[in-house]
Amino acid sequence: MDHPPKQEAAAAPTTTNDNSSSSGSAAPKAQALRLSCTKCFDALWFCYSPFHQMQQYYRYGEFDNCFGKWNALFDCLSLKTKKVIRSPGDFRSSGEI
Repeated sequence: MDHPPKQEAAAAPTTTNDNSSSSGSAAPKAQALRLSCTKCFDALWFCYSPFHQMQQYYRYGEFDNCFGKWNALFDCLSLKTKKVIRSPGDFRSSGEI
C-alpha cells in the first residue's frame, strides 16, 4: 500500500530588517538582520492540531509525528542564538575602535 510522500512544509526561517530608517550611504551588509522563527513555531503548532492529525490519518493511515517541524524550529532557534562574529574591518568602518 504505497502512498505519496508527505509534504514537509517546514517553514524556513525568515529574516527581517531591523533598521526601519535606512540611509542611502549604509552598506547592505552593515544592516542588522533579525531572524524570526514564528513561521516554524506556527507550522509545529498546526502539526499537532486535531484537524491536521485526522487529515494525515485519513490520507495515509497514520498520524504525523511532526519531527520535520521540530527540526525546523530547532534549527531556527539555534541560528537565532548563535553569536555573530565580526571581522576587524567592520569595527574600523563603524568607528567602534
